[in-house]
Amino acid sequence: DIRLMASTNADLPSAIEQGRFRADLFYRLHVFPITIPPLRARPEDIPELAQHFLEHYAMKLKRPCETIEPDSLQRLIRYSWPGNIRELENVIERAVILSHQKVLRIDERLLILQSATHESKAPAGLVDFERQHILQTLAASNWQIEGEGGAAEQLRLAPSTLRSRIKKLGLQRPSRL
Repeated sequence: DIRLMASTNADLPSAIEQGRFRADLFYRLHVFPITIPPLRARPEDIPELAQHFLEHYAMKLKRPCETIEPDSLQRLIRYSWPGNIRELENVIERAVILSHQKVLRIDERLLILQSATHESKAPAGLVDFERQHILQTLAASNWQIEGEGGAAEQLRLAPSTLRSRIKKLGLQRPSRL
């Protein structure tokens, strides 16, 4: 004997009517249905889920992150989560990758909004986010890489690592006019 659990976000009764899903398979799988509302309908679950993902990825990636900044947690609770729990997990993983602090701050840019007005502002991926983050830090430090207040110190990277990433990402200091 085996028990099979399956999940979907598709409307299976409609798919059966349209001939896109087999009715006999549906009724075999539909013995004991468990309906879980989308994450946006259960904002009270977000803090616990976010903390779980934080602990998982902090350990996996050997990062010092322990808790989520309260403002960032509120930002997560207000977000609509069109990608549901998988999207939350991805956001936390990206934030942990980029963080070098005990308190995790989740930048607005990590919440890739689905509306057309925000699509152009959102980074296309982690590499684009890293590029933007390094460029902003370099600009804030007036392209000072080493020393007190330098970009490497702010990013908590060795100066050689930062130089390597600058080269890998093809970043260049803007010319002065």
